[in-house]
Formats: sequence, C-alpha cells, structure tokens
Amino acid sequence: MTLLCASDFYHEPAKKALHAYQGLDLRESFLTTNNVILETLTVARREGGNSLAVEAGELLLFGKMVTVCRTTADDELAAFQYLEAAC
Repeated sequence: MTLLCASDFYHEPAKKALHAYQGLDLRESFLTTNNVILETLTVARREGGNSLAVEAGELLLFGKMVTVCRTTADDELAAFQYLEAAC
C-alpha cells in the first residue's frame, strides 16, 4: 500500500527498497498468503479508498508482485491452535 500511496510517509523509502529488486522477478523474492492480502486490501480501502484497494489487489491477487500461498481451513485452525497454546 505504501508503494501506491504517494502521500504515505514511507512511500519514498519503499520505492527505494523496491528499486533494489529492479530486473528481478518479484514473485521469486516475495511470498505472502491470501489472508495477508485481504487484510492489506482492507487497510488500503480504509486509508486510500476503493481505487487504492483495487490497484493493490491487481498487484497482489494476480501474482504480479508476489507469490501467493493460499491457506486452507486446516492451516487456519493450526495457526489458531498455535496462538492458543501460547496463552
């Protein structure tokens, strides 16, 4: 989201960091889950509106910028049980 929102405080540092990957396939360097993407879109919509959320979604959901590992219900339950055990 920071990369897409020029008014974001961290926009310029984010652009500089991404520049280090110029010429490389970002999908080989960045990995995320569908859950993280959905949270990112929620924040993007809240902070920048629908257009920013759609732009972020196009980059993230369709594999242009990251490799997306889709979680299963079993993954989500295991994550919750891990969190629960730490209490």
